[in-house]
Amino acid sequence: MKRYREERSYPARESLDVIWNDDNRKARTLLGRLTGSYALNESRLRNQLDHLVETYWLSIDMLACALLGKDWEPIKPLMSDDKWSDETMAKCVSGKEAASILAEQGIAAICGAEG
Repeated sequence: MKRYREERSYPARESLDVIWNDDNRKARTLLGRLTGSYALNESRLRNQLDHLVETYWLSIDMLACALLGKDWEPIKPLMSDDKWSDETMAKCVSGKEAASILAEQGIAAICGAEG
């Protein structure tokens, strides 16, 4: 997240990585399917995103710090057997830990089954 990187003096992401990463490609595809002006929808959703990030920044920051503090581990398979990444290692925060962090901030969260 750009704000997190800026606040901690981390280098910016490469612009092509931001533009062409899979999440942004999917988001642009979905944005193009919405009724109305692409630019107006993008602006409206960007404003909503900015508001939500500002509102929940402390929780976002706490979750990011918890995640970055973890050790790298082999990626566990999804219960659906789908593949969520081509990577083999990841840092993970359990659903229970994430729900606990959110609860500290007054955000109700429920942890579903973890495989």
